[in-house]
Amino acid sequence: MNIVVIVKRSDALNVDDKTISIDLADRMAIESAVKIKERSFMIPTTVTALCIAPAEASHVIRDCFSLGVDSAYLLDDPLFETVDLDGLINVLSKGIKKIGTPEIVMMGANSTDQVLVTLGKSLADVLNYKYLSGVDNLEGQDKRITAKLRKNQDRTPVDLPSFVNLSADIEYQFSKAKMIMRLYKKEVKMLNARDIEFV
Repeated sequence: MNIVVIVKRSDALNVDDKTISIDLADRMAIESAVKIKERSFMIPTTVTALCIAPAEASHVIRDCFSLGVDSAYLLDDPLFETVDLDGLINVLSKGIKKIGTPEIVMMGANSTDQVLVTLGKSLADVLNYKYLSGVDNLEGQDKRITAKLRKNQDRTPVDLPSFVNLSADIEYQFSKAKMIMRLYKKEVKMLNARDIEFV
């Protein structure tokens, strides 16, 4: 089974000298895809990241690799920098088809970002995939995939192939950011040779 995660280009932010180049919505999508891959024992599964960005944005792809994707593609051409929404849909759909025929295409989106929801729905139509939006998370293995829908919190089976807009609301982003900040502030306990009775 093949899963493609569309990663949006974002500027790197320095927080406490740590470089963050993937926003939380994209990170959630990659983590969900990688978890499905790790739980797929009978059917080999690969996760591919796809991003429209110039070559100098390769740090985004390196971060995708650090999160566990198997392969990654940058769609890089001056022509892509001036496309409108229809052109963006065209570029992404052709990029996905060039990679292969994934069973699942995923994209993280803030629940309030109507542009990304529209983009996802239009991409699903062009690819002739079923479309799911408002998905809190995706789970499963060996092509038995379920989605937890925000509107009713129930789990529903995902028919393949499908395009999934994984929702990351603002409250979740704030809580995740606060958690990360708390982790940075945790005490690092140091032990020297005398402490462990090495000398």
